[in-house]
Amino acid sequence: MKRSLEKRRGSKLLSVWVPKSLVPLLDKGVRKEDSDRSKFIRNAIREKLARDGKQEGKNGGRSG
Repeated sequence: MKRSLEKRRGSKLLSVWVPKSLVPLLDKGVRKEDSDRSKFIRNAIREKLARDGKQEGKNGGRSG
């Protein structure tokens, strides 16, 4: 299966506005984790939800 198709299955594209001052910090975190922006942001969302005691969907909401 092509990677682009795999990413779309069970996922929703979101566009978000990020202050310009955060972009270099985001990219530094991405490099540190040897990741990409999408994965980094998904992980940050999961971590925030876990700290706040929120539950993800029954499949864990994991899409890559």
